[in-house]
Amino acid sequence: MNIGIASASNSVGKIECAVEKMAAEVQSIKEEMRKLDGVAEGNAAATEEINASIEELSALMHTVDSSADDLLKKSQMLLGKLEIFKYSGVVCCL
Repeated sequence: MNIGIASASNSVGKIECAVEKMAAEVQSIKEEMRKLDGVAEGNAAATEEINASIEELSALMHTVDSSADDLLKKSQMLLGKLEIFKYSGVVCCL
């Protein structure tokens, strides 16, 4: 009977040890999940900043495009006005 009690006690000790190891592993997993959560939050913030930058660049490109169109129209108008300087085959060149 003492052998049975010793065996049961030994088994309980092994189970207790296994449970402690599992608890430590669960704690480790929780900590890793917290770290991943922090990384995910950082990525989300970076994505928002990138999107804001893209929107700014898009607006600036629209402004540049509009300015280029405006300059093209003005240069065409100036070329038209230079037509008055054409005399008997002499052309003013820029």
